[in-house]
Amino acid sequence: MPQKRGIPRPQDVERIRHALEMKKLAEWELTQAVIEAMRHGGSIREISRETGISDSTILRWRKGQGLPTHDDLIVAPAREARERLYAAYPGLRDAFEALRERREAD
Repeated sequence: MPQKRGIPRPQDVERIRHALEMKKLAEWELTQAVIEAMRHGGSIREISRETGISDSTILRWRKGQGLPTHDDLIVAPAREARERLYAAYPGLRDAFEALRERREAD
C-alpha cells in the first residue's frame, strides 16, 4: 500500500538521523585534526593550502578552541607596549598623531 504523500517512512527518518549524527562526528574529528596540526606547528596558511579549508574557517576553529590568535600574540602586546611608552613620555602620543596626520595629508 502506498504511503501518504509528504510523510517520510520511519526507516528513512532513522537513516537521516543516523547520517546527521555521523556528519557531526566527522566535523568534530576534522576540527580536532586541524587543531592538532596547529599544535604541532602547522600554520593556518599551510593547513589551508594543503587541505582546501579556508583560512577564516581555521581561524574560527582556532578561536573556538581557545588557542591564541594573531591579535593575542601580536596586536595586543604591541598596543600595550605603545600605551606604556605614551605613559612614560606624555608628549609622545601627540608627536605620533601629528606625524600620522602629515603622512595622511601627503
